[in-house]
Amino acid sequence: MSFEQSLAGPLAIGLWSASGWMIARVSFGRLVEASLGPVPSIVSGFLDYAAVASACAFAGLASTIKTTPQLAMAVCLIPVMLPLAAIDALTQRLPNRLIATASAAAGVTASAMCLIGYDSSPLVDGLEAALLTGAWWIVIATVTPGQLGSGDVKIATLLGFAAGWSSWPTVALSVIFGPVLGLIQIVGLRCTGRRVHQIAFGPALIAGTYVALVATS
Repeated sequence: MSFEQSLAGPLAIGLWSASGWMIARVSFGRLVEASLGPVPSIVSGFLDYAAVASACAFAGLASTIKTTPQLAMAVCLIPVMLPLAAIDALTQRLPNRLIATASAAAGVTASAMCLIGYDSSPLVDGLEAALLTGAWWIVIATVTPGQLGSGDVKIATLLGFAAGWSSWPTVALSVIFGPVLGLIQIVGLRCTGRRVHQIAFGPALIAGTYVALVATS
């Protein structure tokens, strides 16, 4: 049995799920505090939800992703993406410090995978996808002023790199799923009678990329 095959066994999935839980419990509050200062009570209240989401995300990845580089990239980003999604949903902010942390983690992971002998073509694909998706969302932000912030464009560019690291079909689906989930969010808010002037788009982009990654693995 290869190392990649061993990642998808029931025991391995359980271990990955437990790891996701523990990582979120340890890192969530600290990453939020590093970005915002003292953790707002409204954010810290999401710690248990973040731990459950992290456990489910890790289990989903371990059961679907069959290559070590893809799994490594996803695992390094999930602990940072969950705090980003929570902060954006609750404060409509995507802190630059946290985006920079996620970008550095992605860069180090990609470089390490290449240095230990894995194919370097996903790195090139990831950089190309980041440029394309970044340019796409800059255009969208320009033609829809006030709807997308610079943080949304930055996180979309990073997610484009992560998607491109996986495959081009992942990039295509992530570009589709993100806006679809954002639209569902808007419809849901309007159905509850809330006025929608500007939504936190980061969670939709993050979730869309995750779904695209799982769907194409």
